Amino acid sequence: MVSDQLIAEFKNVSFSYVSSMPVLDDFSWQVNSSESWSIIGPSGCGKTTLIYLLTGLLFPSKGEIEIEGSPLKGPRETTGLVLQDRGLLPWATVSQNIALGLQIRNFSKEQIEQKIELWLSKLGIEELGSRYPNQISGGQRQRVALARTLILDPDLLLMDEPFTGLDAITRESLYDVSLDLGITAGLSSIIITHDINEALRLSKNILVVSNSASNKPIIIKNPSGGLLEYPETKEFQNMKMRLTEAIKT
Repeated sequence: MVSDQLIAEFKNVSFSYVSSMPVLDDFSWQVNSSESWSIIGPSGCGKTTLIYLLTGLLFPSKGEIEIEGSPLKGPRETTGLVLQDRGLLPWATVSQNIALGLQIRNFSKEQIEQKIELWLSKLGIEELGSRYPNQISGGQRQRVALARTLILDPDLLLMDEPFTGLDAITRESLYDVSLDLGITAGLSSIIITHDINEALRLSKNILVVSNSASNKPIIIKNPSGGLLEYPETKEFQNMKMRLTEAIKT
């Protein structure tokens, strides 16, 4: 895909849950191919709603969402979703969990085995294929969830607070994995986070949303996002202060 080609666009979108105040009100936003985004803001500001609208699991009450120039009518095969709770089947092995989407799409047994082997290796969990989710750590389960999504070759990867609840060392290792598979691989990615450092490290574009649907979102460009040395720089500290102020607005 060409990097400046639109992959997703919100056009004057409004959304509210039944008997509640609007979560989004006349909201517009564009995501280009190969861009990395973080969405950050306080609890209840509509971050997860944005993700579910992008998956086609929710629909606007007004306005329109387009994916690659066409109205989004429901879930699409090439949108990948990684949730905070990881959603692994407890009765299935790691390999069986990773294979689920391929089986639904009628891949051959040989193709499935080859792809599983490849992604177990890419994510450094080769020895875990025969284990069950309750036999591996939280960080390993998150790698399995990533493998299950990325094995389907999505062009748009959506992640809802995927690193919440993990210890610092595990988060650091998964940041590296996400950067390798996201920004440097040219995958369009959107991650929801409450963590300012995480947003700055993982994304070149940051969308700041507030608890008031009437407040227009703020977009902050973060060109050094994804660079390994970035957190140690003065630029990172300046961007951190700028993002902190934007969240308070």
